[in-house]
Amino acid sequence: MGYLDCPTPIYIIDIDDPNADPITLDRSFKENIKQLGQEVLGPGGPIGPGIKNYLSKLTGKMSDDYLLYLKRRPDYASSPSFYFDFADWFYTHGDKKRALRVLTSIAELALEDAALYRMLAYRLKEYGEYPLEAFVCKKIVQWRPMEPQSYRDYALALADNGKTQAALDSLYSLLARFYSRNIINRNPGIDEVVVTEINRLIAKNANLNTSRIDKNLIIDVPVDIRVVINWNMNNTNINLRVTDPNDEVCHHYRYYDYRRNKSSTFDGRLSADNTSGYGPEQFLLKNAITGKYQINVEYDGDRQFIDAGPTTIMAEIYTKYADKAEQRRVICLQMSSTKENIGRVVTVAEIEF
Repeated sequence: MGYLDCPTPIYIIDIDDPNADPITLDRSFKENIKQLGQEVLGPGGPIGPGIKNYLSKLTGKMSDDYLLYLKRRPDYASSPSFYFDFADWFYTHGDKKRALRVLTSIAELALEDAALYRMLAYRLKEYGEYPLEAFVCKKIVQWRPMEPQSYRDYALALADNGKTQAALDSLYSLLARFYSRNIINRNPGIDEVVVTEINRLIAKNANLNTSRIDKNLIIDVPVDIRVVINWNMNNTNINLRVTDPNDEVCHHYRYYDYRRNKSSTFDGRLSADNTSGYGPEQFLLKNAITGKYQINVEYDGDRQFIDAGPTTIMAEIYTKYADKAEQRRVICLQMSSTKENIGRVVTVAEIEF
């Protein structure tokens, strides 16, 4: 069964009515987004152990820090987080070459491990290493062809590389492809997200051939703010939450204003709650008010039977989505999977609109 053949309607967003039922990065932007990483909103302190032991004694001198990395690697050789964190240290200090050398070590930890490769692909997208991102995502398609998220990740990697026609064709074929009933049920909302991304490509690339695409799926999608999250672990529940300048919160359970303790009129739209797949979950806001928006994620547990390390989340944050003035920021972070962190809310970023 494909999403276009599903007996329930495909989710076509109504931008003007975010609560409607479904129908059949440039420098200035970076300065307006504050990345907060693992600041916790709930009680109990930071998620995870805080500063990791292997990151202590780093000096900011890249040659010395790389020697420290080599010294500590034998003790953490099988830990994806070790390479993930050290790569980010080198990258944020301007040593791109060492960052990529460390990061790509993740691919050597296990054979044909899609979760590890997704972690790697997310970080490569964040770093703007688009050719490598596409290479990694193509491998995931080969290993996990039964999952729509594999095709979506690869299509978006093609778009990152400027291959917009191939990206468009791949996204649409994702909707038409056959999946098992179990896979369809485990990936709610991906059809709405993919339709949004199809229409962005069409809006921003006037010369694309759209003859294969059902005209009922082509809509105007420009919005002031779009946030979409994915994660690398299957059978995991991550929830997206967005707080507007009036302290009103948009999340899956309800729209709520914590400050005034009453139901909110916040008119953002969230895609379906994905509780057992890799995401995606998407937030759209057509008409943003001036002020600060806070992007949060909530780790709500997993059903992993193997120790594959902490879940890695990738958030893509857009302003003026599908518009000529569109700007994007990609942020990756890892969530601790310990039981005490279930239900904890982490701030990913803040947007000044």
